[in-house]
Amino acid sequence: MFSKRMMTVAWALLVSLALVGQAQDPGAASAPSPADGMGRVPAEGIVLSWTIGADAILHNVYFGTDQAAVEARDASTAIRSMSLATEVELDALEPMTTYYWAVDEWSATGATFAGAVWSFTTGDPADAGILAEYWANMSLDGEPAVVTVVNEVNKDWGSGTVPGENSPDPAIPVDKFSCRWSAELIVLKSGAYTFYSASDDGGRLFLNGVAITSGWYDRGTTEDASAPQELVAGETYLLVMEMYENGGGASAFLRWEGPGIAKQVLTAGALQIPKMAISPSPAVGATAVKNTPMLSWRASDAAVAHDVYLGTDADLVAAGDAGVYLGRVEATSLQITETL
Repeated sequence: MFSKRMMTVAWALLVSLALVGQAQDPGAASAPSPADGMGRVPAEGIVLSWTIGADAILHNVYFGTDQAAVEARDASTAIRSMSLATEVELDALEPMTTYYWAVDEWSATGATFAGAVWSFTTGDPADAGILAEYWANMSLDGEPAVVTVVNEVNKDWGSGTVPGENSPDPAIPVDKFSCRWSAELIVLKSGAYTFYSASDDGGRLFLNGVAITSGWYDRGTTEDASAPQELVAGETYLLVMEMYENGGGASAFLRWEGPGIAKQVLTAGALQIPKMAISPSPAVGATAVKNTPMLSWRASDAAVAHDVYLGTDADLVAAGDAGVYLGRVEATSLQITETL
């Protein structure tokens, strides 16, 4: 008999095989950005783009909130007709609204290819930002002294003596402090993205709990680059940057580059306040943890209860397998009483 995991793999394989032979007409538009079905898309600065069909030279673009009208290619939804451009820059859209769009292609021979209807949903502007936690110690130890929301990690605090000017907050000293910035990352285009964390002193960057840059030692402002990370449009990734300041100058910067994005500061919009649990204790990768630890985390403001999983098999924990389920709690901590 197949195990649950083997049945899951077999099902995925069957789905993949079923799709073979159903390739999209090469003359039709494909690979939309924002990705089809994507949610929490920033309402401002959206550029519609797609991969043009084979031999396509002209494009009709339809866009609106009425799915049936877009499907029917109603004139009220036409925003480009017989256009040479393969991108459309949109004005600011309404937040928390689903939009539909389609591209019909015209080839050099006069053939036309009707495209699929794609959709995306804009996010709540209140979600845009990065959750910042600041400690008055160098080791991210204990409860943070300050928790706030910022739009970017892009700061040179210098080497002065004024808290709040030469540190992240008036409640944080100018030396011997530490910071953690956490955000959900959503990309509009699939592809390879490179992340750059820079800090004075130590800094490191995690993507979904895996360290992708590391420079956790005393130094002047130094930039660390990740290996290219293959990200999928519409997926949600947890990006966490940590840094500490010992003495002298202090700084922290977070930048990225990727498909259609020149190297630049990573800002709110692509980064959104986490709705998932963050800031776990024991910390990611912690060693020498006592065998009856207190598990704790920071929850989103909207959370009312938490399902907790613990085990030695990362795949089972990630899958929320019943075999590693500890139960549901309303608190943001759970004491492990059985010796690990």
